[in-house]
Amino acid sequence: MFEAYDGKSNPIAHITAYTRKMALWADRDALMCKMFPTNLGYTVVKWFHQLPENSISSWNQLASRFVFIFISNTREHITIDMLLSTRHREGKSLGDFTSRYLNVYTDIEECEEKTAVATFCLVLPKVSRLRKSLTLQPAKRMNDLQERINKYIKLEEDNKTTDESIIDKESPKGLKSIYKAIYTSFNELITKIFQEIKDKHYFRWSTRMIGDLAKRDQTRSCANINDKEHSKKECINLKWHLEHLVGQEHPKEFINRR
Repeated sequence: MFEAYDGKSNPIAHITAYTRKMALWADRDALMCKMFPTNLGYTVVKWFHQLPENSISSWNQLASRFVFIFISNTREHITIDMLLSTRHREGKSLGDFTSRYLNVYTDIEECEEKTAVATFCLVLPKVSRLRKSLTLQPAKRMNDLQERINKYIKLEEDNKTTDESIIDKESPKGLKSIYKAIYTSFNELITKIFQEIKDKHYFRWSTRMIGDLAKRDQTRSCANINDKEHSKKECINLKWHLEHLVGQEHPKEFINRR
């Protein structure tokens, strides 16, 4: 039995089924258009009768207009699983990740706020300082979560070397950072860790900077890329690589677990 179109399914599939049903009269545009509303549900029939007078001159035009109006109903149904699959990609900012996460949350028709708040913590990288903060003191509402996120976005944008001030306020135990890469705190200076692991099989040397060394500040150098005018403290490549190694449990003896 041919079902009336209710506006919630694929309009192309409905047009195909209707055309097949009306195959004997497919070349009679007037009849195709006249019979079309008899296969529409109440809401869609209202749309049909609201079409401006003389705005449709053929069956193909009516079918095209119908598909254009209702094609959005074929959009993939967004579920809570999409939140769980949203990840903070390496090298991307916290602001970028938060924007993608909130866009997915907005597209989910039925998702409790507390679920979205709790899931945000779960999809953050294990080495994320924000994740550690939210684990120690979970956010209860979306507004609270966004305030916490904004603090860490500001820290990230300012390229600060530590976020002890926020961690100390939020953590009853005081999760103090001794020396920090991007997210992870270490119990030794980044420079000392570099010296210890630079000859290990898992360490990857960064690409040299391009330019004339003679014209650079010779008082500053970065051994990670064996180059001038770039200190180890500022070497973002080294810091990101250390975060990558932490994910592979290297060099775990230097991780500050207090």
